Amino acid sequence: MTACQIRFYLHISQVLSVIGFSFVMVVSPFWSQHKAVGLGFLITLVLIPFYVGVLVARINVARQRADDANRAKASKCVHDRDGEGKDIGRATGIS
Repeated sequence: MTACQIRFYLHISQVLSVIGFSFVMVVSPFWSQHKAVGLGFLITLVLIPFYVGVLVARINVARQRADDANRAKASKCVHDRDGEGKDIGRATGIS
């Protein structure tokens, strides 16, 4: 599943949660009496998914950088095994 798909489902869930809880706040006598707490929950339902979306994007960027670094390291190791690195060791007296 790609990051774009994850964010899409995250925001669909967010919209459905806000609609559902808004309906409960209107219908339920308890939430009608405690509007301040209910609005706090609604704000949380709006903000948290956006924050998670940003975190997912940052994780994907970090993962891509780590994969690129690992590929570069692996290609350097293959290059050294081919004998190119041995010339440096001979020139410096390190074997």
